Order: sequence, then structure tokens, then C-alpha cells
Amino acid sequence: MVVVSPANGHIRMNDVRHTYLHYVIEPLLYARANAIDRTLPILKEVHDAPLPYRYRSDPIPLTVECFIKAIEARTMDTGIPNYVFPPGIDRSQMPRYEHQQELVTQQQEAVRRALVAHDERQGYVLTDYFYNQLLVFEKQPASLRDTIGEIVYSIDVLDEAHKAHEMEFDKTADEEVMMRPQPRVLTGLDLAEARLAAGDLATAAAMARKTLAHSDGTPQGVANSARADFILARAALMTGKPDDAIDDFQKTVASSKDARLVSWSHIYLGRMLDLDCKRDQAVAEYKLALDTRDGQQDTRLAAERGVKTAFAVNGHSCQDDSDDDAPGPGPAKPPATPAAGGTGSTSSQGTAQKPQ
Repeated sequence: MVVVSPANGHIRMNDVRHTYLHYVIEPLLYARANAIDRTLPILKEVHDAPLPYRYRSDPIPLTVECFIKAIEARTMDTGIPNYVFPPGIDRSQMPRYEHQQELVTQQQEAVRRALVAHDERQGYVLTDYFYNQLLVFEKQPASLRDTIGEIVYSIDVLDEAHKAHEMEFDKTADEEVMMRPQPRVLTGLDLAEARLAAGDLATAAAMARKTLAHSDGTPQGVANSARADFILARAALMTGKPDDAIDDFQKTVASSKDARLVSWSHIYLGRMLDLDCKRDQAVAEYKLALDTRDGQQDTRLAAERGVKTAFAVNGHSCQDDSDDDAPGPGPAKPPATPAAGGTGSTSSQGTAQKPQ
């Protein structure tokens, strides 16, 4: 069920459709997160695009948005009516009218392709790929649920990264439906979350420390302290301070009654243990995240994925570390840290606040 209300007498149906497409597409793509992780090299090429930070830091949200934009382009109202054959035409006249129909179809397609090109210049660089895949999908009897795996696995990462590298991006961004500013001024930890999502780690950390400094023993004060610790933990991850991150995640687990903060603290701790080649301890953390049951799909998928497959980042593997730890000269490699692109917020900021 979708409940909407008009603003100034109008309902923005395109926004409603966009939000609904997130509801439909996200589960299909998050279930194929391992395949999407192959597209990490593309993130480097969209660094200068006018994209929200979460799209430049995590391939899964970027892939979701590109797929949705491809669907929107394919199903849009181009403003050009479909060609209708006049009644009572003679068979000998059919080639002429079929030619007119083809011209109209080409005009409609040109409008759709123009929107795809615009989305790509905004930084949604997989939109054209998915649009072309939809053209093939439409001619087949299989459902999208049955086909989307093949579509994702068929992405030529090197080719798409090269095209992104050659792309001249727009200087300004369009309004993003799922990240539209709320009609209120962000303050306190809500503002700290927003600064963290924007990549302003120093400001986010400073605001979290300020909250901790003024914390009291009231239930609200304890809740705010736990949330501040969670912000500091992710800021520490993103600045390459894993020991500080572990300490702050553990503080969050110990003090928070918010199931989402606790679950994602366990998930982050599991990922860090995986990178430290402590697989049994990592699995235990992922299972604790599942046991917490925050009720959110992204949490469940991330925890289940951690139980099944060890978290890894490019340039780091436990096999490499085991080789480095063998007797012989040379220092051991320091452990890598997991990406902390998501914010994990518990505030009402919608999809933009989901941790990845």
C-alpha cells in the first residue's frame, strides 16, 4: 500500500513511481551484492560527478539508481503520441503508413535516449547499459526477477569504467527524490549524520564528541551517546583508524537499545574481523546482528552475506596475509579497513540514510 498526499494541490506521480521502483528493485539487486561489488572500479571514475556521496562511495546504491533511471527512461511519457493507422486504408498504402509509424517510434526513442544521456552526465554511468538490456528483456518471456541476475553478471566492468572515464559530467546535480531535504533544519546528531554522509568527517566527529561531552544519565542522554559513538566509529573507519572504530562500535553495542545501531555495529565488527583473518569471530558477530532483528532488509542481507562469505576488499586477502606472516624478512601488512559509505542513521531520512 502506498499513501500519498498532494502538495499545493498536486501529487508528484513521477516521484511516487521512483520511490516505488526502489521498493521493487532494491531487494533484487541487494541479493546480488557480490556480483555488483565487481563494479568498484567505476566508483573511481565518477568521483567528479555531481552525485550524492553515497553513490560515489558504494557501488550497490549507484547500481540501483542506474537501473531505476533506465526503467524510467524506457517507460516515460515522451510527449509524442503513438502513431495510429487511419481506418480503412488499402493494403497497397501500408508501406507508407508503416514508414510514418517508424518515424514516430524513432522520435520517441530519441527522447528516451536523450534522458539516458542526461542521467549518465549526472554520474549514473550504468544507465545506458541497463537501458540496452531492457530492450532485450522486453522481447523475452522471462520475468525481471529471473533475468536480473544475468543482466548484472553481464556487466563489462572495464568497458563501463572506460566509458565513465571519458564522460564529461555536469557541474550541478538534479534533485534526488530519495534524498530531498526535509522541511526542517538539521541539528545535533541529525546534522552530524548529514555531514558524515557528505564526507565531512571532521565536522561529524566533532559534533559527536560534543554530544558525548554534554551527555547525562537520562534515557535520552544514553541513547544520544550510543548514536554519537556509532558516528565516531564510522568516521574512524573512514579515516583509517580501525582500533578507534572497534572501541566505539563496542561502546555502541554495550549502551544502545536501538536495534539498528546494535545490528550494524556487529556487522562492521564482523567485517573488520574478516579483514583481520579471524573468520570464526567474524561469523559470530554477523549472527549477533541477525539475532538482534532490527527488521530492516538491508541489515538482514548484509548479515547473511557475512555469514556465507568473508568480507574482503581489493588488495587484501587472508591468503596474502598468511604468506606475509611466513618466516622471512620484511614487515607484515597492516589490516585493511572495511568501507563505511553508509550512515546507518536511525533518523527519518529514508533510503539516503541506510548503511551499506
